[in-house]
Amino acid sequence: MCTSRQHVVFIHCTVGIMGFKQMKRAVAVVWVLVAAVIGIVAGVRSTGGLVALASLGLLPPLALMLLWNEPSETMSESIRGGRR
Repeated sequence: MCTSRQHVVFIHCTVGIMGFKQMKRAVAVVWVLVAAVIGIVAGVRSTGGLVALASLGLLPPLALMLLWNEPSETMSESIRGGRR
């Protein structure tokens, strides 16, 4: 909830971080769907092919979710948070 006492920069950063989390999820979902479509189009039927397709489809998004961190909080944001 926004009040007249909040600064525009703080509101912008909060919205940007929320968009960052959604962006990570969207990239991961698109990656998995593209891998599934490639597997269906290629007609992968062997066990080894299915394992390779599953690992190619799931490991990169998992690494993305775990390793791609959101920007760290700036000093002014932490001070502003402490004042509230």
